Amino acid sequence: MYRARYKIEEHLALTVTAFARVTASYPIGVVTAGTLNRGPLYADGATFSPQWSNIMTVARYIINDIRRDAMSSLIRTTLRLALSILIIVFALFLLNAWIFKQAWTNYLWVNLSYLLHQEWFAVLLVALIYLTAFLFMRWHLIAWPIRLDLLGRIIDVTMQLDMEVLDSPEKKAKIDAMRSTLHGAAQRLNQIGLLDRILWTRGHEEAAWIHVDGIERELVVMQSPGRVKARLETAERDLREIPAKDATDLADVIYRELAGATSEVTGSRDSRFRDLLYEALGVIDTDDENDLDDTLNWHNKTVWLTWLGLTLLISLEGTRRGGGGLFAAGAAGGFLSRLMRAIKRVDDPTDSSAYWTTLSLSPLVGALAGWAGILLVELGVKLGVLGNTFSGVTMENGYGSFALALAFLLGFSERLFDAITESLEKKVDEKAEAKGTPSPKRQRPQDAAPPSTSPQPKAPSSPESSRNDAPGSGG
Repeated sequence: MYRARYKIEEHLALTVTAFARVTASYPIGVVTAGTLNRGPLYADGATFSPQWSNIMTVARYIINDIRRDAMSSLIRTTLRLALSILIIVFALFLLNAWIFKQAWTNYLWVNLSYLLHQEWFAVLLVALIYLTAFLFMRWHLIAWPIRLDLLGRIIDVTMQLDMEVLDSPEKKAKIDAMRSTLHGAAQRLNQIGLLDRILWTRGHEEAAWIHVDGIERELVVMQSPGRVKARLETAERDLREIPAKDATDLADVIYRELAGATSEVTGSRDSRFRDLLYEALGVIDTDDENDLDDTLNWHNKTVWLTWLGLTLLISLEGTRRGGGGLFAAGAAGGFLSRLMRAIKRVDDPTDSSAYWTTLSLSPLVGALAGWAGILLVELGVKLGVLGNTFSGVTMENGYGSFALALAFLLGFSERLFDAITESLEKKVDEKAEAKGTPSPKRQRPQDAAPPSTSPQPKAPSSPESSRNDAPGSGG
């Protein structure tokens, strides 16, 4: 309803503006071609044709647009109300059956209780709840704020275009093309489907930001010479913050041009300033877009990592029953570790949306580390890496408080998990060397080291130095 009210207020403001333009230059009731030239102020609204025959056409368009919006709102409200009624009726039906103890409710409860006491079903249910919560959090706490920020930027640039003075047909055509591009980008953002919520980002935000940045560059170079020079001075400072040689070189060129300019900017100097400003903003926007691309790629990777982690978790429980408690203890350890870091951190310069995904992945990583870590501990006892204290930790005998605490610690501490794996690797290498089989890490071709050209005797080189001294290593 807020959107419908917003559109009504906007259309009324448009009507007043149209009448003001008509009464200022033409007889009342007549609007010639080009009198109304306006793009949408809202991101998903309709555009107004630049040619109108009279005010009645404007009124008819406004009434039809409001009617369509009201019908869409009515349909959405009706569907939500019908869904709410169905849920309430179903809940009352279940409550009535439970109160009067109907036979099918007892049968349903017995089977449900049996399933809930099965670890494989509990793991599957928790995995589905986790996935649903992850997708819900990701869309509403990460994707939605990014989209709102982008839509606000589109509206801001559109308002700047509306305030431009159309003093030439070329400029008018250019402004209209910019409005159309912004409107198309906003429409694509507003077309949200089920796959967009599940497989976000899908590239919509990145493509829209590229369009917005390009339009802003075109709009900035159309400003007055004074504003172009001022923006060029700030662009020079922004370029020096980019850790790239090309950006620094361009900043030096801009500095020399500004230093050699007089107080009054001439025609050739103004053209040079505009060209430099366009290039500088292109470099700055490219750097920002690369950062955005890295952030969005990380969010895309988290979807794949989450699906793969949950698949592995369910597969491990299916192949080796009885690991639900280890999963739970490891997940609790991983979440607690990340939570303590979040409480203790002061100012984290990293992107906040990336931190959200890291926080949501920590229970899944902890669950897998807790389950797999118990197997590594059992292997370490058999290989003699760990002492007899861990001899009772086995999958065959189930798991008690000691095994659950160890799983929690493995999910909590990444260094403990790494220490166990490194100890096992070292033990395997020592046994391989004792049998006379060189470790794969130490195998090198006999002709890997080049002949020495120095007359002084050298100590035997390490494998790493031999590799660095090899021909073609670039050293």
